[in-house]
Amino acid sequence: MPTSFRRPLQVIRRVPGIWVEGMYQPAPEPEPETILATVQPATASDYERLEARPSGRRLNGLHRVYTDAALTPAGETDETGDVVLIRGERHLVIGEHVRDQLGSRVSHRRYLAARVAEGQGARV
Repeated sequence: MPTSFRRPLQVIRRVPGIWVEGMYQPAPEPEPETILATVQPATASDYERLEARPSGRRLNGLHRVYTDAALTPAGETDETGDVVLIRGERHLVIGEHVRDQLGSRVSHRRYLAARVAEGQGARV
């Protein structure tokens, strides 16, 4: 359900690379596409829940992204996972919560996105 709070947001939908003769070749980065989303700063509880996981990711610049569009969170290797551009900075989608319950006032998907460290490109 689109709302007046939704704004255009660019998404880069990454795909894994392939192995060619024993050498890994990363997939070329696709062109960004535009979705409608609401972006808000993450809450303290978002940071607390993620910091408790021993995944080794450094969490900086966490944001919540609300949208009807389906985004792909990063896997354990960070090879895949969509990247959203928030104020010109790359943020890797790292978590998802779908709110689609009967009787819910708003049906949407909520994602957590962490800023990609400078010099890391699309990788975190």
